[in-house]
Amino acid sequence: MENTTKKPQGEYTVDIVHVLKSIWHRMWLIVLVGLLAAGAAFGYARFVKNPQYSSSVRLMVKNSTKAEATDNNIKYDLSLTASELSAAQSLVKTYMSVLQGHDTMDQVIRTVEERYQTDIPYTPEQLAKMIDVEAVDETEILKIKVTTNDPYEASAIADCIAIVLPVRVEQDLELKPLQVVDKAYVDLNKVSPNVTKNTVEGFVIGMLLAVLVVVVLAIIDGSIHDEEYILRTYNYPVLARIPSLNQTAQKDGNYTNAKKE
Repeated sequence: MENTTKKPQGEYTVDIVHVLKSIWHRMWLIVLVGLLAAGAAFGYARFVKNPQYSSSVRLMVKNSTKAEATDNNIKYDLSLTASELSAAQSLVKTYMSVLQGHDTMDQVIRTVEERYQTDIPYTPEQLAKMIDVEAVDETEILKIKVTTNDPYEASAIADCIAIVLPVRVEQDLELKPLQVVDKAYVDLNKVSPNVTKNTVEGFVIGMLLAVLVVVVLAIIDGSIHDEEYILRTYNYPVLARIPSLNQTAQKDGNYTNAKKE
């Protein structure tokens, strides 16, 4: 005897075939949404978003022993032991925190304004967010990158950081001194936005959102699409089907409109 037991109440089955067909039939709409999103991303990156420029300076922890000569000239023993090198590397994280502190940022702003005779329209907290600090390949070298919407401003801030930070850590905090390895320079090549990257990302995100909407609509669609779905899901026999009246030729047993002779 054929099993015609109905599925338990509350159980829900997703028709994957119907979902895939819905995506395929609306592929033109999905691509169109992706193109519109790509155009919007391109317009924003190209005409709305301000370009960003960066300038970097590199400082090295001078972890050496001081020896004062008779003529009061200070000499440095540049030979570093393994323990001294390890200590210098651990200080890099400390200097990162010192640099982005309120007092250091405030001194940098005042130094830029005095040295370059220009106003810095940022608070110390805002300026700290515009600065990236990292150790170079886990060495005792500290790389400081400043990013603003003006390449000359970024260079001026990076230059003044190289002036303020060594004094701050050595004299004010009595930490090991810093030495400038690479000075800041003006780089006219913008670091963002990347118009091509943003356009591609907009296209992909737009298509994904369109696919998500199509999938959700297909899943919540409670209508029955064909007799195969009933047989596969419920094991109910199909007693009759409503023929398609839009057909012009007989196909798969459907009734068709007869052509007039």
